[in-house]
Amino acid sequence: WEKANGRKMTSPELANLERGCIGVSVVNIEGDYPNPPLALSFATFEQSLQVRNAILKLLKKNPTRQQFLMAVSEHKDLKNLKNVADAIYGLDLREVKPVIFSQRFFMGGNNGGEKMYRPNPKTGQIDMGAYQYEAKPKYVNFDFGWWDERTNNWWHANHMEYSDPDQAAEDPMYVYQSTLDHYSRRLLDFDNQVFSVTFGARSPKELSTGEIDGNAGDSNTPVTVINNGSDTQFNNGSNVPFNNNGSNADTEIINDHHRIERGENGHEHHHHGFRYRVGGAFRHFFGR
Repeated sequence: WEKANGRKMTSPELANLERGCIGVSVVNIEGDYPNPPLALSFATFEQSLQVRNAILKLLKKNPTRQQFLMAVSEHKDLKNLKNVADAIYGLDLREVKPVIFSQRFFMGGNNGGEKMYRPNPKTGQIDMGAYQYEAKPKYVNFDFGWWDERTNNWWHANHMEYSDPDQAAEDPMYVYQSTLDHYSRRLLDFDNQVFSVTFGARSPKELSTGEIDGNAGDSNTPVTVINNGSDTQFNNGSNVPFNNNGSNADTEIINDHHRIERGENGHEHHHHGFRYRVGGAFRHFFGR
């Protein structure tokens, strides 16, 4: 992350990262949001990607806010969406780009029930206005995943970094890089999943050139993902936010890990990864 953004994480960003899966998405959005915005949420990744690509094409033309909203109202994939104006409220469109994250959650309790989260039959959009972040009793309340376009993988975490040192040592926070299938695997905690489009900060390079990186769906060039021989997919090292390629003196690989997680179906999931130190603090990374 620091290499891609050309700067160190700030103390608030590190504090957000330590919130766990939700923090991973918040830090990558780089906006003034306490939680990832859910205004443009969809039932499938394909629907969210279609919307993201359409918005990306519009923003590549560097429109004003008025020009952008006019183009949205005329675009076949965007004109029937709700909340677009709200999603860009207060933003400078020259400084942002459309990005995707996912949220897995429980629909019951004070969240309103299944009827509140039925997708629009035309657009696939799901109204998340009733959502209260309530958990299924005795289960985890949500799991956020950040889509990394460069690797076509999803970044998420097992839980927050606990403030109590003993608890943190016994049950540390792990950051995962997963395929969509693994990230979306069946878990008893959740009964729904949305894929949301929001507006994240452009990189320093994008700001300096005025050009937004990213495939807007008009190229057949596939995303390169290097497989390590198992069902775990890693990228080539240069794009991994925390790596040991010598380019970041503040990042040090401490030791490799192998961990086994037993799923509800009795199958074992083997996770390979490493523990690393960033600026004196220990962090963990596992590919899944």
